[in-house]
Amino acid sequence: MNPPRPPTHPVPDGLPRHVRLAPDDLRSVVTLHDVWRVGNRWWRGEPATWHVLVDLEGGITAEVYREDGPASPHGTPWRIERLLD
Repeated sequence: MNPPRPPTHPVPDGLPRHVRLAPDDLRSVVTLHDVWRVGNRWWRGEPATWHVLVDLEGGITAEVYREDGPASPHGTPWRIERLLD
């Protein structure tokens, strides 16, 4: 078996500490499982995205993502890709 290699892309700063499930439902991140970068459809000019798999308080597992690129002064927002049960 080959030894592990370092990632080819750096992990983005500002990993999510909270995820908003609804306007009045903000959940804390309890566990960070995985982080990966997706560069689909680069030929169409679509930005790459960072995806993070997390466990939230209350027992919910979520995949959240944000676009790669220049961040606003408050950071690029994390959006929910899917919730897993």
